[in-house]
Amino acid sequence: VRLASKTREQQTVTSVDHLCLHVMVPLASDEFKKLQRLKDDFGELTERDARKYRALRNKTEREILQAADVICCTCVGAGDPRLKHLRFRQVLIDEATQA
Repeated sequence: VRLASKTREQQTVTSVDHLCLHVMVPLASDEFKKLQRLKDDFGELTERDARKYRALRNKTEREILQAADVICCTCVGAGDPRLKHLRFRQVLIDEATQA
């Protein structure tokens, strides 16, 4: 799974986009797809639907990250709150001197 910062999610265009968390989440749940379509069509959701949308997104992100064999991110991305409660047996840091 490739974890990009939330501000760069829409800017990313690569050959591995299908591995990006923000691309994988909408594919995981029909209910999430429905809420995403509503959000896209109307620009915003009702308060109830927005809560449901966030809860589904957070749950799906957590499930995808927990099931992943490998998570790729930058050194800055490693501090993402979505990774906060995950534990890793091994961590490989490439170009750590640039951090």
